[in-house]
Amino acid sequence: GKTVSENNKKYLPLFSENAVVGYLRIRVDADAEAYNEALYSMTSRLISKELELAHSVAELAYQNEQISRKQRELQEVIDLKNNILSVTTHDLKNPISAIQGFTDLLQENIRAGSIVEVESEAFMKNIRKGINNVSELVQQLNEVALLELNQLDIQSVTVDMNWLLREETDLLKIQADKKHQHFFVELADHPIYVEVDLPKCKRIIFNIIGNAIKYTPERGTIQIWTESDQSICKIHVKDSGIGIAQDKIDSIFEPFRKLRNRGTSGEFSSGLGLFISNYLVRLFKGSIQVSSTPGEGSTFSILLPIAKDWL
Repeated sequence: GKTVSENNKKYLPLFSENAVVGYLRIRVDADAEAYNEALYSMTSRLISKELELAHSVAELAYQNEQISRKQRELQEVIDLKNNILSVTTHDLKNPISAIQGFTDLLQENIRAGSIVEVESEAFMKNIRKGINNVSELVQQLNEVALLELNQLDIQSVTVDMNWLLREETDLLKIQADKKHQHFFVELADHPIYVEVDLPKCKRIIFNIIGNAIKYTPERGTIQIWTESDQSICKIHVKDSGIGIAQDKIDSIFEPFRKLRNRGTSGEFSSGLGLFISNYLVRLFKGSIQVSSTPGEGSTFSILLPIAKDWL
């Protein structure tokens, strides 16, 4: 920690937290009678203090950024909690009220001994519809909570996307048939293997195609087809539905954003399906592309990387 001399140069040690972090080189006039050791020492101490101060300022800035980040994360959790609470109180109210109302009517008919089969079947149909809406909302809220808390368990397997789509579209066609929609599925004539978590990939397919059915009017058209290149599997879902304004497309993947409150036949919407789907697709290192024209329909394209073993 002492001053070091070398010919006509002086090297003054610079300290930070009691450790030498460098030296200040000073040129000394050889003709000078003497140099002021005290002045040099004071200069060294002052520069050392400046270094310590700069280090403290940088450390304080880093800590402030960490605090700000934690505050943002906390606010996001609070916003999520408030949104879940809002959706729970608002969107659960209607289906639960419907279930209660039709259950009361059915019970009154039973007590009065005036059970009409057709009427009772209609009551039961509406009760099942309400239960399905509640079940879907609870499942999606649970998925969103797991996503936001980074507690989603991913178990990847290699599957043929064409096989998976055949399995899922058989079930989804039943929904389209209820609206008398034209439902077309054209799959590539060769297997397209992707690496995904099977239940979660099914959720993506169900959400995207389900939305197409939901927001397409009766007797509209739903078209689903697959294609691939050397590295990407592409699943296209095209509908003749209500469409989306260009300035709204980016926001449809935000949580709790709805295309509209209800489907074209009054179907329930939580505003979570696209958010969940987009999040899951990104977990599989893929993406979702959207093109749409209001009043004419939309095309959602799910892009997933081909499984490495099949490249």
